Amino acid sequence: MFIEFSIERKKEYWLLSLLASVLYVLLGVAMDVDMDDAVKIGILLLAVLNLRIHFKDNTPAFIGPMIAAVFSFIIFYEVQLAVGATIDKLTFLLIFLNFLIVFGIVLFAASACGNLSWALVGVNIVLVTLGIANNFVVQSRGVELQFSDLFSIGTAAAVAGGYKFTLASYSVTAIMLTVVQVLFFSLNHLPKFKKLPLRITSLSTGTVSLLLVIALISTTTGASAIGFQLKSWKLQPSTYNGFLLNLLHSVSATTVDAPDGYSREELDQMINSYYPNTPPVTDNNTSKPPETQEDPVVPDTDETAETKKPNIIVIMNETFSDLTALSAALEKEMTVTTPVLPFFSSLSDDAPNIAKGNAMASVFGGNTANSEFEFLTANTMAFLPQNTVAYSIYLNETNCFSVLDIMEAAGYRTIAMHPQPGANWKRNQIYSYYGFDETYFLETQENGAQTFVNNTPITDAELYRTHVSDRTTYERIIELYENKEEGESIFTFAITMQNHGGYKTSAFDYTVNMQSPISNSQVDEYLSSVQNSDAALQELIEYFEAQEEETLIIMFGDHQPSLPDSFYSQCWGLTEESTTEELQAKYVIPYLYWGNFDFEAELGDLTSINYLSSHMLDIAGIEKTRFMELLDAIESEIPAINSFGWWDAELNFHSFAAEDSDMVQELRLYKYLQYNRLFDLPEDKLTDLFLPAAGVGDAEQSGIIPAYVIGKEEE
Repeated sequence: MFIEFSIERKKEYWLLSLLASVLYVLLGVAMDVDMDDAVKIGILLLAVLNLRIHFKDNTPAFIGPMIAAVFSFIIFYEVQLAVGATIDKLTFLLIFLNFLIVFGIVLFAASACGNLSWALVGVNIVLVTLGIANNFVVQSRGVELQFSDLFSIGTAAAVAGGYKFTLASYSVTAIMLTVVQVLFFSLNHLPKFKKLPLRITSLSTGTVSLLLVIALISTTTGASAIGFQLKSWKLQPSTYNGFLLNLLHSVSATTVDAPDGYSREELDQMINSYYPNTPPVTDNNTSKPPETQEDPVVPDTDETAETKKPNIIVIMNETFSDLTALSAALEKEMTVTTPVLPFFSSLSDDAPNIAKGNAMASVFGGNTANSEFEFLTANTMAFLPQNTVAYSIYLNETNCFSVLDIMEAAGYRTIAMHPQPGANWKRNQIYSYYGFDETYFLETQENGAQTFVNNTPITDAELYRTHVSDRTTYERIIELYENKEEGESIFTFAITMQNHGGYKTSAFDYTVNMQSPISNSQVDEYLSSVQNSDAALQELIEYFEAQEEETLIIMFGDHQPSLPDSFYSQCWGLTEESTTEELQAKYVIPYLYWGNFDFEAELGDLTSINYLSSHMLDIAGIEKTRFMELLDAIESEIPAINSFGWWDAELNFHSFAAEDSDMVQELRLYKYLQYNRLFDLPEDKLTDLFLPAAGVGDAEQSGIIPAYVIGKEEE
């Protein structure tokens, strides 16, 4: 017989193990684990502590892989449990494919180390830990963990510092089971994987298993054939696909294939024929990369007074949204004790110096850098894999075409500022690619003091909810404005921080409370935070209202907050069963253009973040690149677009998952242009299309009448 069983016979050991099991059950119950589940786990622990299994050296070779298969399925179950997704909605095929992922990893690890017990322990701990991490990611941004998140783990850790996470009872159950199973692997003698033929066979089997799953999941055809569903909200991917299969599917997001039908020649033809008023595209093989372009022509100093453009301040306000207005638009009840955004709401779109409305974001609850990417580049996340972060994996020094190129050519001094470390989302590196003249981040000095913009330490009075306040950020903007050279135009891009998620601040001073349909302290903290942010915006605008130099302020939210599910279900009627179109309510953010001068702006009832910088250029009277001109034509037919779909001229929503949107010519053009900008070969990149010509920004030379002078008296 190749296997031996034994039972611990010492009564003292039995009593100690019984006591340990009882305490384990009580611990589980104390952490909200269901009593029945806790008792069952306690019984398993008692058995593991007292029963021994020993496989001898003459164990047949096939036994090891069989044991690996059994425990691989158990580990898969534990991972699903850790995530909080049951397996009852998974088809047999999807269950089998998720099992194959674990089985392949276990065999690969066992053949590498020669010890099945060690392999099972390592795989068990790592995969369950990933499942629990997935829950934390869902709590912070509303969508599940993706492979690309591993490229920005430092940013994730920094951002997570502002959250207070809740370890769900099902995750605790998974942890308790994992501990019992790890004890089993450690206390028993499982078959070894020492013999070379077995190791080679196991390695081959594990590799084939993983490659089979990868082959099926990495293509649209294969994913469709196995019933993989493109879900994104909360735990839907794990519920309908399995966590591991969904995570493996996200690996394909690290590369972006050319769109169907794309070629440089086809793009040339679309540009030259579909929009006949657009100047013809020329061969660009000799174009210089962005970082080596010759300096643009800048107006002579003597002409500065006549050609000076307005100062531009762009504020991407962290988690800024108007939940009360959205509730009203959805015809849902939401009553609060005091107005949340009294100043922002008082600004009328009918005023000659104001344009405001709603824009669609591509992210919810997190991944702020994607909204930043859309504004600064006029690219859209619609043509990049969902739940990825462009800054983390797609941008480099050769494809960072942005509005900064235009601002520099127009003679602006360009400034970026964010009261967080520059390493977050690789901003310090990406901003150098964009070409900002100056960048300011939150710096930690040797003495532990933190500074922002200047070398003066941030005081407690300059913090709000442990973050640098909006008011402090705006004071730094004013400081830079007051210290700029006379006649100089500055472009400032500022990201705020005070409204960031994690609405469980201790000893918080609530200024707004929601009364119905629910009462929730996290919602109240968020509403109080944006009310404070609204007051800071008022102070900033009142300051520039009193300034003689023309200044344009653009403010928009990067995404909505991730609040408790009860808020969305009871206030907005949104659940995991809601359609993609219904869930778009969670992606609406407000925007504002305000000037201390009159201007005209042509914004419709709905737009999206990728179009906002184009309208900024129109208002400021700055000549655009030919890409931005094409974008104007695209916007006339597709006024809003995000990761989930697009809105036509009648504001009907079209989901990317529901239909073939490539039939829409404007959408194909946009997709082709973006692919050419970001991913095409250097010799095929239409660099001249994306960069400004020399002299951009000179309104007289270009023949454009600047929008910002409309309403001004002639001198």
